[in-house]
Amino acid sequence: MKYRFLSALLALLLLTTACSRQDEAPAANSMLASAYVYEAEYAPLIDYSRQMGSITASCVSGEAWYFTAWCSTGGRVDGDGAISMSGQTSLFLLDQDTGDRILLADHRRFLPKDAAGGALDVLALAPGPENTVWAAQRLHAYTVNQTADTFTGGTHPLQLCRYDAQGEILECMETALPETAAPQVLQLDAGGRFYLSDYETCWLLTPSGQELQTVSMESSAELCAYGGQVGVVCSDGPAPVFRPLGPSGDWGEAVTLWEGAARVYPGVAPYAYLFDCNGDTLYGWNAETDQPERLLTWSDYGVECRYLVGFTVREDGQILAATAGGIAGPEAVTLTRIDPSQLPERAELTMACLSGTAWEMREPVMLFNRSRQDIHISLQDYSEFGDAQETILNTEILAGHVPDLICAESMTLGFQADKGVLRDLWPMIDCDEDLGREALMTHVFDVMSKDGELYGIAPFFSIWTMAVRSEFLPDQPGWTLEELQQAAERAGNPTQVLGWKVPRDGVLFRLVGHNSGEFLDLKNGTCAFESQKFLDILNFARTFPAEPEGWEEDDTRLEAERFAQGEQLSVELQISTFPEFQYTLKALGPDVRFVGFPSQSGASYFRLPTSLGISVDCQKPEAAWEFARTLLTEHYQSQDSGQSPGFPTNKKAFQSQADKAMTHSEKVYDRYGLSGSQESIFMPQMTQEVYERFLALYESCNRTMGYNDAVMSVVLDEAYWFFDGQKSAEDTAAVIQKRVGLYLDEQFG
Repeated sequence: MKYRFLSALLALLLLTTACSRQDEAPAANSMLASAYVYEAEYAPLIDYSRQMGSITASCVSGEAWYFTAWCSTGGRVDGDGAISMSGQTSLFLLDQDTGDRILLADHRRFLPKDAAGGALDVLALAPGPENTVWAAQRLHAYTVNQTADTFTGGTHPLQLCRYDAQGEILECMETALPETAAPQVLQLDAGGRFYLSDYETCWLLTPSGQELQTVSMESSAELCAYGGQVGVVCSDGPAPVFRPLGPSGDWGEAVTLWEGAARVYPGVAPYAYLFDCNGDTLYGWNAETDQPERLLTWSDYGVECRYLVGFTVREDGQILAATAGGIAGPEAVTLTRIDPSQLPERAELTMACLSGTAWEMREPVMLFNRSRQDIHISLQDYSEFGDAQETILNTEILAGHVPDLICAESMTLGFQADKGVLRDLWPMIDCDEDLGREALMTHVFDVMSKDGELYGIAPFFSIWTMAVRSEFLPDQPGWTLEELQQAAERAGNPTQVLGWKVPRDGVLFRLVGHNSGEFLDLKNGTCAFESQKFLDILNFARTFPAEPEGWEEDDTRLEAERFAQGEQLSVELQISTFPEFQYTLKALGPDVRFVGFPSQSGASYFRLPTSLGISVDCQKPEAAWEFARTLLTEHYQSQDSGQSPGFPTNKKAFQSQADKAMTHSEKVYDRYGLSGSQESIFMPQMTQEVYERFLALYESCNRTMGYNDAVMSVVLDEAYWFFDGQKSAEDTAAVIQKRVGLYLDEQFG
């Protein structure tokens, strides 16, 4: 097989996008591969027998591992029905040998003698010297008047207390922070000063707890520590910078960081500082090589970065982390560096994720890795490289670093398929005893296929379409540009044709971007922008205003009302659930027709938020399929995540979703204001007639959402000169044809 890329251009882009203050950027593959291998141990943090609840903070100091957890203290109701405090956040020590959770501090050791009860809230932790920990804490106490059967509550000053591993209080000082202050971050600088923050305000205190300054934090900034100083990371210029906050409340001299750094942490040799890019990857800036190194990807070891409440990297490289939740609940995770030869024999696979799909893949990958000893998947999130992510992936492929699996939105995955990178998955589906085509919503996969070959699978889909009143169009599944113009004439030529307040470049995008297959043949590297079809679209788009702001600015009516009155010809829709489809029929009227975007060949289309392909270079495709197939199972697609990613592609899961809609009422967002509130509205049980109308829309979809960003950028860029009257349609089309042709030559050679 062959890969057809413009290697010189891609290499240049890689250098300019993956580099900040260093003279030479590291190779992308070195940034996507962890420098070390770890052995993971997991221990639960919550002891439910002690009425422990959520984990709120974690801190490792030397050999001592501290954490805070919400704990129930019971409740009390007075004569007026008022309820006393029923919970508190207590301080614990985790015994790393036994796994015991040892209570160090709760309200009982701080309550005044006349208090009947209360709660201690340990708000934030920071490491102290010699295995000790600093805690920012506040006591709430109440007293009871037995005669009047009432209680009086009181809030005590916020304290800074230093505990040792036996729970002894070595230092304790009261602060003058306001009673409403609830800091969630505590940092100490090299001078022993305290920095407390609630992400909006930072309080600077002396080592004795006296207030120095109060500083307003902008954009919910989070305090970070670097080089013995405390400050924040700001996006100033081409690379982020660390700005230290001095004791006078002034921002110190900025330190430029690596371009991808989002948050920094204290360094440990040989790293000047640690940082992350997207939360799931931890890097160290190697002071000896002046280059970044990836220490680990959290999800490789079953850690959901969204639930991290703290971690520490020790001098020997061991990493201790605590989570507040995730696939196995709150855990203490110990990651110890090992020689790769010590790993059990297993299939090691890499998954490249584009366009933010790593967030969707993290949990299924972690669950799979924990359930299998013979297969392990490492996520490589290319979205860290921003707009250059596809360029860098292509460069990696050119260099021979081909990932085993590639995950992206359908448009990007289709582009990879055209390059010959992906393998046909139909044979794997057909040989799967528990799946097979009969277990799937086959029409979706038939539409995804190219020349009978399926290059990706998708667990969910939604439908994108345009709705038109049936009186304006004859009974047919789609409509062409000519038929759009005829429908507009029947409707009295409304100014709003392709949605509300869509300007001329928006019209051009809807007619070209959503129908790129009519002008682009990526497989053969050709284009057809000098065709009469494209010229007609250019001329049609030019009839629309350049900017929508001036159109009836006082018109606050909703789309459904304008649509019903014939002032707006069509409405653009994305339908992801059955209640949404019911709501659309109710809002737009029962005679609405779903005709899709105007084109010669298409009607409505499927949008696939996550598509997964297996590369032709994958040395263990059967192992890769073992993971890929889990995304197509009824179990995976039936999980209730609280937010529907779309309709399931597993037939049983799809039918279960339909059955639920036909037996239960559900809420949907009232975007058209049927209830007058534009918040939410209940949809009744779906009828068989509505279900059959949906199936008809489903069967009418004959393509997947897909457009090429680079090509559309050229089209919109050159169309500006035509819209501005500086070029003819023919000259504009000729320039677009030439520029896109050069791009295709570069990509396909």
